[in-house]
Amino acid sequence: QLTAPDVPPLDPPLVTELLRARVDQVPGGIALEIPGGRTREPFALGYAELWSRSGLVAEELRARLQELGSSPAGEPVVALLMGRTSPGLLVCQTACLRLGVPYLAIDPKLPDDHARYLLEDAGAVLCLTDLVRAERASELCGERRTWVHDWREPLEAGTNFDDAAVAPERLAYLIYTSGTTGRPKGVEVEQASLANLIAEDLEYFDLGPGDRVAQGSSPSYDSSLEEVWMALSAGATVVVMDSEVTRSGPDLVKWLASERITVLCPPPTLLRTTGCRDVAGELPELRLVYVGGEALPEDLAGTWGGGSRGEPGPRLVNGYGPTECTVTCLRSEVRVPGDVRIGRPVRGSAAWVLGPEGEDLPAGEAGELWVSGASLTRGYRGMPELTAERFPVHPVHGRCYRTGDLVCSMPDEELVYLGRIDSQVQLRGHRIELGAVDVRLAELDGVAAAASTVHRRGGRDQLVAFLVAESTGEEPDLDDLRARLVAILPEPMV
Repeated sequence: QLTAPDVPPLDPPLVTELLRARVDQVPGGIALEIPGGRTREPFALGYAELWSRSGLVAEELRARLQELGSSPAGEPVVALLMGRTSPGLLVCQTACLRLGVPYLAIDPKLPDDHARYLLEDAGAVLCLTDLVRAERASELCGERRTWVHDWREPLEAGTNFDDAAVAPERLAYLIYTSGTTGRPKGVEVEQASLANLIAEDLEYFDLGPGDRVAQGSSPSYDSSLEEVWMALSAGATVVVMDSEVTRSGPDLVKWLASERITVLCPPPTLLRTTGCRDVAGELPELRLVYVGGEALPEDLAGTWGGGSRGEPGPRLVNGYGPTECTVTCLRSEVRVPGDVRIGRPVRGSAAWVLGPEGEDLPAGEAGELWVSGASLTRGYRGMPELTAERFPVHPVHGRCYRTGDLVCSMPDEELVYLGRIDSQVQLRGHRIELGAVDVRLAELDGVAAAASTVHRRGGRDQLVAFLVAESTGEEPDLDDLRARLVAILPEPMV
């Protein structure tokens, strides 16, 4: 059963073209704001300055790639080792998109072993970093392949960078997801897929220059792309959270109020930790809450979705999308607290509820969710067999992605999420394949086998592992095992 809107697909401009339009309209508007912290002065970057600085970086990046024997035409991957509170991160991401060079954002909090694997698997030819992380980048990539960018240098009067047309089918970025064999998989996302999503965001959410969009996702997660570009495409301001704020619910409410945030895109777990019961009273300027990453509980929908029901409070939208489908491929307005759905596909995409043999199922019958259309990515980097398996060509619906999620279609053609049909789970807003955790645990000394699951304790989900010791009667040191696991697996796996 097709659950796509009865509207033609978009033929959207690339996100950098949307940005350029906003630069022309609101050159003095604030594109990026990084509030002050304990060791950091507040910072603001205007639209015109963002465009000028990203042009300078793009111009120099092209020259550096040529020195390394690479050409933008070959889609060489550039790694960006910068934190969310580094002003250079957005400048460099924008530069890569303007040049048509795919980038890989690496969260500096990742362990060295994990970061090194991503760099090698992606085949990154250059690592662009800032002064704070220059030494670490050189250790990971080598001095020749490390470019330390100092965004604080005085801005030149102009740039010679010419924004030649970037083909929509060119890679925009690489994003890594958990792997069933214990190693993450690189997903290749094209410019056109990102453009399709952001163009629909622009229409669906109706944001504008007065909006202030909180940016709380790690640069290593694709949710950060939608936070940033849904704001920039509308001439709004991206307001970056501190990492401490993103992990502390009660502090988050104070921060949202003090920073006058109008748009928040959190996982539901973060909303629960706030303990907020009077959203309209405590956050009067918050007008949109766009949740995703995990199932939205009904009680949270009732607390945070007043605006969607015509009551005081923000509008509440529930988004759904695996990494393989460019951040978000379905969404739904949450108008009834007891009826939370993942909704309908974004424009240009389609969703299908299929049985074990790939047959279409009628409304009300549970089956696997397959997605097709503009949301689809190229697939997994360097893994053609897995790409063919997970992105099969359906005889009727064409190329699709098999999500592994169990859903059913309601009479109004909105989809309801029912759970997983495999071992992948969602925890604290992130998808985790339990097999990846099991494999890495079993590699540690003292462990013969491992099996992990999600266990609910004290109202919160936790990842719990059951172990078989190598030596009979000798229990492994659990604190030591956890410390070693932290060094090789990113949050929130540990």
